[in-house]
Amino acid sequence: MSEPNHMSNIHAVVQAGGKGERLRPLTADRPKPMLEVGGVPMFERVVRGLINAGIDRITIVVAYRADMIRDHVETMNLPRRVRIDFFEETNMLGNAGALGRIGVERKYALLAFGDLVTDLDFSTFAQRGFVEGCDILLASHKEEHRLQLGEIVVDGNEVLAYREKPLKTFLICSGIALFRRDCLSVIPGDDGCPFGISDLITAALKCGHTVKHWEHGAFWMDVNTLEALDEANRIIALKTSPQHAFPPP
Repeated sequence: MSEPNHMSNIHAVVQAGGKGERLRPLTADRPKPMLEVGGVPMFERVVRGLINAGIDRITIVVAYRADMIRDHVETMNLPRRVRIDFFEETNMLGNAGALGRIGVERKYALLAFGDLVTDLDFSTFAQRGFVEGCDILLASHKEEHRLQLGEIVVDGNEVLAYREKPLKTFLICSGIALFRRDCLSVIPGDDGCPFGISDLITAALKCGHTVKHWEHGAFWMDVNTLEALDEANRIIALKTSPQHAFPPP
């Protein structure tokens, strides 16, 4: 009889090796995932979200100032059932390359970027992946962007319409994905080339793996600029006020 799908079948991988060049000078002496939102490092928020969802096996991928993340984890007073280890990148592997080197121990790998701020329920996400029965499930959300120039709509060389600075909606990967372990075999060996999540999905599709997405609808922010960091802190302050409900990290 096959083992039923359950959170205990997940080995989570938190990508926390980023330098955060666009967030200097704050990242001059610390890795980007150590920057605080609401007084808590961003990677810690992700780790605690995984643990709250019932995941007890986590690997944290570290690189720049790895010592700061290792030392901080020692202070987090995590439940004894949780086992955390570290994979240190000695050369840049891309944001998904480490998945092919870690040696995922369970049926599924759940990848989450450690510089996200979100209240996404990882348990609901994982259960969605189990129900869908796909090889890979991507968490997704929609973003709107207004073009700064006029768009022409054409058929060959015939112009059908002209739209002045239209607002476009795009479906975006939220930096969170669930993989069946066997899908990770598409990640190449030690060839010295970085391998990102886009490379992984493209290679998996070429190999015939089924890839689906789930539009989560949760609060989500990718913190890549000083302005975004300020905005994340402002939103978390609002969400943790008495008038709002936001689960603690």
